[in-house]
Amino acid sequence: MNESPPDEGLTGYGRLRRWALTAPWWQLAVINGLFAGVVFGLLNALMDPGDGPVAGLPAPVFDGLYFGLIMGPLLAWFGVRQRRRVRAATGGATPGQVIESTRAAFRGPVPADPEARRVAYDLARHQLDELRRRRAFALVTFGFFTALSVVLALTDDPWFWLIALMFAGFLGWAVWLPGHLRRRIELLRPDAASEPGPAV
Repeated sequence: MNESPPDEGLTGYGRLRRWALTAPWWQLAVINGLFAGVVFGLLNALMDPGDGPVAGLPAPVFDGLYFGLIMGPLLAWFGVRQRRRVRAATGGATPGQVIESTRAAFRGPVPADPEARRVAYDLARHQLDELRRRRAFALVTFGFFTALSVVLALTDDPWFWLIALMFAGFLGWAVWLPGHLRRRIELLRPDAASEPGPAV
């Protein structure tokens, strides 16, 4: 399975995935910082639209700026680290191969192409291993912030219901995903039946 030219046959999401898998660290830092800063600033604008510690600078703008400056480099470092782990887990698969096989690692029919199947299998195993390492931390963290957000929504500001729903969604995802990945791994096993399997 040869790596295709950068944009051949890729949707907008596919192009975004290719960029995330190949972009230099500084580009990831800038884009992640902008996104994190805007989201955090908007949330603060809903809950605390007053003035910030800098004269003439609204609190949401100030909060978004410093949050983006912190989270941009941090998320970029995490992203570069993760793609190195993915490359190692898939035997050095190219970004094009990873993009093509990512969907099959999570859902849909088993690929007929043996190399695509092998990469999808490696991706599913890698994701399950990552979840196992962080499972206790994820469950405790998401459970704690869900409960805290519910308390704050009841005692302080109803906007915290949105945050509670977000963390509850993360908690549900963390509970459901490992079992789903185990089922996908069984379907994608290279020594399983060679015919394309059913979608799960």
